[in-house]
Amino acid sequence: CRYDEGNTLLFTCPFHGWSYDTDGRLVGVPEYQAAYHAELDKATWGLPEARIANFYGSIWANWDPQAPAFEDTLGGYAPFVRHIFDGDDGRPGGVEVLGGVHKWRMPSNWKFPAMSFNGDAAHGSITHRSINVAAIGPQGERGGGDRHGISFPRERGELVLPELGHGGHFTIHELDEPYVETWQTLPEAEEYFRRAYETRIQRLRENGEKRIEGGAGVFPNFSTGGAPRTVVVWNPAGVQYTECWRFYLVDSQAPTSVKDALRRWQMRYSGPVGMTESDDMENWNYASAASKGTIARRYPYNFQMGIGHDRPHEWLPGRVSQVRAEGAQRARFSRWLELMQASSWDEIYPKGAPRG
Repeated sequence: CRYDEGNTLLFTCPFHGWSYDTDGRLVGVPEYQAAYHAELDKATWGLPEARIANFYGSIWANWDPQAPAFEDTLGGYAPFVRHIFDGDDGRPGGVEVLGGVHKWRMPSNWKFPAMSFNGDAAHGSITHRSINVAAIGPQGERGGGDRHGISFPRERGELVLPELGHGGHFTIHELDEPYVETWQTLPEAEEYFRRAYETRIQRLRENGEKRIEGGAGVFPNFSTGGAPRTVVVWNPAGVQYTECWRFYLVDSQAPTSVKDALRRWQMRYSGPVGMTESDDMENWNYASAASKGTIARRYPYNFQMGIGHDRPHEWLPGRVSQVRAEGAQRARFSRWLELMQASSWDEIYPKGAPRG
């Protein structure tokens, strides 16, 4: 769809001029009488309709009418996806996309970024060491220059829903945890985030909710997280090509100066020219190329980190383990294999028999 902004009452194909209304019905055909002799049945040539779900302002679509409902597909992972769309003060669906969607391609199999982004904590201290040393975050060199900002987590780990293939990292904070100054380089932003934090904590208390933060990897190819708020879809564009669609999110009510500061941080951090993602893409691209080798194809990758050491949590869904683990990768590949081997949705969870 080329109408990324604004609104329209009609969609017209630039090739042959067929026109559709906003319900997808074919309403206009050039030379309908002269070329088609009025014999074209417009009612049967409308646009295909996807099943959609509006999840706190984000639109999710599925072209398969037999697939499970979106809520069932997301399952217990919903709270970890929802918070990415909340405003800084905790308002549900309070964000907007900054600058539209950024798209680029890289010579990597899509499974590398899909299983790595927010599912692979072990690579950070190696791959991104130079970024932390450069102290690109808004706090400068405080906290060792960690690009994610400064925080005092109480409980951290990896959270996996094996039966659905979702996996990522979480941090549980106490509601009495004080605000941590992070934007020393921009006092206006510091004051804005302080006020938003206080409002969010009050909102959580009133609703009886926990404060959970982190990144989510939604099976098969949707990821959230990073230091700037972002969501990304890793679209297969061939066996060895991935087309990345990244959306940068900011609070719709934030001052212009704060939005500009976040935009500059996002440019430094991620995307096709971001320092952090450049590190990642170099590894993904080389790993994809190396995996094609004759010898490399004879040997399996090792994904045993943390295996056998996951456990149920007191109130979180799924299974939890230490931060540096590969339960998310194992869950995604197991789910992928399950879908490849199933002949219909009725054979697999959540539409088929429930799984423990």
